[in-house]
Amino acid sequence: MTSAAQRANGHAAEGRILSVMAKQMRTNLQAARKAKGMTQQAMAERLGISLRYYQQIESGDRTGDFQIWDDLEDITETHQRILRAINPGKADNR
Repeated sequence: MTSAAQRANGHAAEGRILSVMAKQMRTNLQAARKAKGMTQQAMAERLGISLRYYQQIESGDRTGDFQIWDDLEDITETHQRILRAINPGKADNR
């Protein structure tokens, strides 16, 4: 059986991994937006969402729904795997 301390350490490690992933996502999404010469306001307007909601997505505080990520992929011409940093090295990324 695992002890409470082992479970707590596992949860802490998971939290650190998610934090690193969120930071990478922020970096990738921000870089893709800037590469298109867009401000956060312009991106939010293009997506049809509020500036605050877009800022929360870019900061990693909210995930956004599938349609938003599909639209982000189309707007930035960057595959979602790269934007989300799920599997940025996959061969079929565009």
